[in-house]
Amino acid sequence: MRIRRLATLFVAGLLFTTLLGCQNSPGQVFSPTSDLHVVGVQPAFVQPKESSSSSSSSSSATTVTLPAVNVYFRITNGVSAFLENYQIRYLAANGQPLANGRFDHAGALSVFLQAAALGGGTASDTSTGTGTGTSTSTSSGGGQTIISQYTGYCAIEVMNPAVHSYMTNGTASYTDDISPVVANVTLRGRDLNDHALSASFNVTLSTTVLVEEN
Repeated sequence: MRIRRLATLFVAGLLFTTLLGCQNSPGQVFSPTSDLHVVGVQPAFVQPKESSSSSSSSSSATTVTLPAVNVYFRITNGVSAFLENYQIRYLAANGQPLANGRFDHAGALSVFLQAAALGGGTASDTSTGTGTGTSTSTSSGGGQTIISQYTGYCAIEVMNPAVHSYMTNGTASYTDDISPVVANVTLRGRDLNDHALSASFNVTLSTTVLVEEN
């Protein structure tokens, strides 16, 4: 009887200890995988931006930039995560790999996504990478609305100069454009329980220049 009671107390103590340190404990029951979701992409329709500004001499300068894509995440179960790398595959309008995959590439990331506290709290604005934080406002852009509560974000350069040059055939004529192009982006990493995780999203690339006046 005494042995049975000691065994019961041992199991109860082990269970209590495991529950206290569930993010770092082994196993799937008390060490869940981070429930990571992509909740917003801005812009979801990526196009070059042309900005013009006037100087004091009444002359104007024009600059064309290729914007990065901001990816917003939500973690719903309180298990924070790290993003370690990304992979981008480009697809032509017919669904085939763009230029037989010539421009597909991968890269490293160092982004910490702080999970929001369970029970209605929010994550603190901390980061070891591109950025994390919270938002209480809803905005839209690039064809997709960003959900008001997100627990982290990162920026990815999807339309790089090489892809843009290929899409325009190196000319300024829109008749030469290879557009639209879909970029499929996969982000990979690990959570604080050392489980591998991944998240994917698509954005559309266009060579039509968006003109912005400063």
